[in-house]
Amino acid sequence: MKKLIVYQVRYAMNPWSDCSFLDLPTGVNPILRNDIPIVPTFSVTGNTSHKVDISPDKTKLVSVTSTGTDNISYQNIPLTDDTVFTDLQYPAVSFSGIAIACATSNKFRCFAGRSPYLYVFDWETGDLLTIPTTGLGNVSAVKFSPDGEYLALTHATTPFLRIYKTSDWTFISPVPAVVEGGSIVWSADSQKFALQTNQSSSNGIIVFSKDGVLLFRTTTADQASRLEASDSHYGQNAAYFVGRASGTIAKIIKLDFDTYELTNILTQNEYQVYSCAVDEDGNYIYFTHSKIEDRYISRIKLVPPYTLERIGAAESLFASDRASMVIYKNGAGKISGTVRDIDNTPASREVLAYDRATGNLSGRTVSDALTGNYSLPTLNTKPHDVVFRAAPGEQLNDIFFARVEPEAE
Repeated sequence: MKKLIVYQVRYAMNPWSDCSFLDLPTGVNPILRNDIPIVPTFSVTGNTSHKVDISPDKTKLVSVTSTGTDNISYQNIPLTDDTVFTDLQYPAVSFSGIAIACATSNKFRCFAGRSPYLYVFDWETGDLLTIPTTGLGNVSAVKFSPDGEYLALTHATTPFLRIYKTSDWTFISPVPAVVEGGSIVWSADSQKFALQTNQSSSNGIIVFSKDGVLLFRTTTADQASRLEASDSHYGQNAAYFVGRASGTIAKIIKLDFDTYELTNILTQNEYQVYSCAVDEDGNYIYFTHSKIEDRYISRIKLVPPYTLERIGAAESLFASDRASMVIYKNGAGKISGTVRDIDNTPASREVLAYDRATGNLSGRTVSDALTGNYSLPTLNTKPHDVVFRAAPGEQLNDIFFARVEPEAE
C-alpha cells in the first residue's frame, strides 16, 4: 500500500513542523492514519521546511530539519507502518550549518546546505566520505540518479551546477552556466535530469545529460515566475514542476523527457502551489497550495482533462500551505483474481475490498474488460470482505466473498 508522508510547517505559533501519514488506496480517497506511531515534532528555521528522501529500494530514509544538533537524520531499516521514523539515527559528525536539502541512493546518503555545503556518507560503513567541495557555494538542491551512479546539485557559486560520479567522486561543472536552481528531477533511465531556476533573469526549466551537456531550456513563453518543487513519474519518463506564473497564478507543468514537450497541467488564478508528490500507481499528483475555498491540499488525475479534485476527510490535516511530501510503497497486501460473467466470459466489473475488522473501504478497482483480471492493493494482510458488483441491467446480485486473506507483497 502506498503512503503519503506529509510535513507541515506552522508559522502561526513558534515555527515547528509535524509529520503525518496518509494511505493512498486504489480508487478511494486518502485515509489519514492515526494509528501509526506518532512522530516527534521538529523545530524549523525561517522558511526552510522539513525535507525527506527515500531510497529506490525503499529501505532507507534521510531527513533534514534546518538547524540544531540533530538537524540531519537517517534510518536504515525496511519501511513499514510500524518502522517509518521510529528508529531515526543521527551521524556522529553534525552538520554545523543550516541544512537545506537531502538525498539518498541505495549506497550513499547526503545532506547539503549552507556551509559546510555537502556531506556524503556511506550507508554500509557510516563513514563520512572525503569528496571535493572546493568551489561550492550554498547548496539549494541535491538528487541521486535512480541507478545511484550520479549526484547532481545546484549551488550559489558560478557555474551553479555540479554533477558528481559516485564511483570515484570526480565531478564536472557544466558550461554554459545556469542560474542557481531549485529542485532536481532525473529521468527514469538516469541519462538526463531537469532542474528549475527561480531567478527573474532566467526562470524556467533546463535539462542536462548526465555528462553535463545542455539538452533543452524553456523559452520566455514557457516560463513561470517561480517554481517551488518537483517530482518524477518514471512510468511516463516525465517530470512535474509546481509553482506560480505571476502574482498568484498557480502553475503545474509536465516535462516529457523523451520529447521535451511541456504540458500545462494547471494554470489557475488566486492561489499558489508550494509542494508536490506524484503517485505513479494511481496516476495522481498531490500538491499543497495557498488556501482555496477551505483547504490547503488538492490532487489532479494525470490524464486529460486534468481535473482538480478534493481528497476528502484527510484535508482536515492541513492547517498550512508550507509542507513537503514524499510517497513510498511498503509491502502490505494484495487481492487479485479474474472476474467472469454468467457465461463464464472474462468481464469488466467493479471490485471493492473492505477491511473486515474495521469495515473501512480498503480499495476499489475495475477488472480488465479483455482478461477479467484485477489486482487490488490492501492496507494490510488481515481478512477482507470482497464485493463484485453486477453490471447495470445484469440479472445478477452482487457477489460477496467473506474473509479473503490478501497475499503479502
